[in-house]
Amino acid sequence: MEPMSQRDPARDKILSYERDGRYDYGNSNKAARKGVPWRKAWVNRTFHHAIRAAIEPNDPDRTDEVVERVRRKDWHKTPDIPLVSWVTRRKSGHLSNPSDSSAEASALLDEAERRLYGKRGK
Repeated sequence: MEPMSQRDPARDKILSYERDGRYDYGNSNKAARKGVPWRKAWVNRTFHHAIRAAIEPNDPDRTDEVVERVRRKDWHKTPDIPLVSWVTRRKSGHLSNPSDSSAEASALLDEAERRLYGKRGK
């Protein structure tokens, strides 16, 4: 049986910076909990309404033709940004001052940026 590998907190922090995401649409991230499902429901409602309006009640056989002509409204959720980008913007003053500005945290952030964006930066 192989010994269990030890976890490295610094490595875990770098991986967290690379893999985790942050909501960056511009409004409250709490608003997205209601807004995203509402918007998806709105797209579906308008699509179904358009189909019902286009189908003639006297000709149910042509339903497939009508459905093919009606187009669904286009909407997609804006993807989250990588945590390292969010923290970098926060450190640069785009957002409020970070709560942790220690040298160790800065070094971990720099390592995560280097790994995520390469040697040349963003």
